[in-house]
Amino acid sequence: MFAERALLLEAINAERARRALPAVTLQDVRDVEMTALGHSDYARKLSWRCAELALGQAQP
Repeated sequence: MFAERALLLEAINAERARRALPAVTLQDVRDVEMTALGHSDYARKLSWRCAELALGQAQP
């Protein structure tokens, strides 16, 4: 779980840097993950929310 969050953080911040957006924190990634917990489509919801965060379409 911790390694997964760290990888997501790295990927999200790489895209945010490419778009000249400020970096997000590990807590931001955890908050996004919490919105996906309990859903039958957890992986899809997590991926979607992380993509929104990476593109600057969701607030950290």
